[in-house]
Amino acid sequence: MKNLCQKLTHLRRENNLTQNELAERLGVTFQAVSKWENAQSCPDIALLPAIADIYGVTLDELFERTPPQPAPCDRLPWDDDGKLRFAAFCGRRLLQENELYSVKEAALLEVRYEGEALDVYSSFSVTCSSVGGHVTAKGDVTSGAVGGYVEADGDVHCGAVSGDVTANGDVTCCDVDGSMTANGDARITGDVQGNAHAEGDLTIDGSVEGSASAGGDLTSADVGGDLSAGGDIACQNAGGAVEAGGDVACKDVNGYVEAGGDVSCKSTDGYVEAGGDVNVTGSIAGYVEAEGDVHVEGSVEGDARAEGDLTIGGSVEGSASAGGDLTSADVGGNAEAGGDVTCGHVEGDVKAGGDVCIK
Repeated sequence: MKNLCQKLTHLRRENNLTQNELAERLGVTFQAVSKWENAQSCPDIALLPAIADIYGVTLDELFERTPPQPAPCDRLPWDDDGKLRFAAFCGRRLLQENELYSVKEAALLEVRYEGEALDVYSSFSVTCSSVGGHVTAKGDVTSGAVGGYVEADGDVHCGAVSGDVTANGDVTCCDVDGSMTANGDARITGDVQGNAHAEGDLTIDGSVEGSASAGGDLTSADVGGDLSAGGDIACQNAGGAVEAGGDVACKDVNGYVEAGGDVSCKSTDGYVEAGGDVNVTGSIAGYVEAEGDVHVEGSVEGDARAEGDLTIGGSVEGSASAGGDLTSADVGGNAEAGGDVTCGHVEGDVKAGGDVCIK
């Protein structure tokens, strides 16, 4: 206890504090501080962290205690199994994985391997020609073909991958036989056999067997499932629904389409909603609503509404309304337009701000 009392006295004087000032900061009396420094009592254990903080020292320093140091590495923590391993030491101490980036020089390490490797697990970035198995790296992965999955805390740049690809950074690959997930942008020059997701832009030169999603723009050939993007979507055929914060440009859609901008496609098996214009060269198997113009060369199996002009080459099974001109074949419900109305047979009422022509 004597050493602690002497230490408390020394630290208070070194920090130019009176017993009264220290007592006020700790919420105790100056008599209590005096008893500590005269070895008549010890501070309550709950006060020790606050005392250490006031003096800017650790609890070990407050008690003049030297913490135990990790023992030098006299034996490696793995079996002599014939596997190739790369390890980092600081002095004679083997660095654990959670210590690597606390040592400045260790953060600069990179593993480079010439020739084909089997499985690769690295706490650093990895560069190799090809890998017959899996690759896991705490940094970037740069490789040729990979026979298994790839997981990286950084970017991934590789050839064809026979499993999944997961990266906290960008991904650039050829074919992916599994799913692909990137927290950055992704560019796949071949096909993806599973789902594909990127927090940034997603560009796939080939097709996606599953669903595809992106926080930015999404560009792909055929997609077997749903598509969603925070930006624009441009694809060939879609096997599911399509949702975009921007424009949508595709061929046949086997579901609905929702877009914050324009929609341009061949046909849809569901409804279409757009914040801009809609241009469909085939038919819509549902309703259509647009903040701009609507042009559908085929028929609409539900209602059709446009803030601008509405032009339907075939029939509308429901009602049709337009802020501008309305042109359609038969209409199964009401027909209403702010401009002219030109239709075939209309089952319901007709209202127009301009001329009306019922063929």
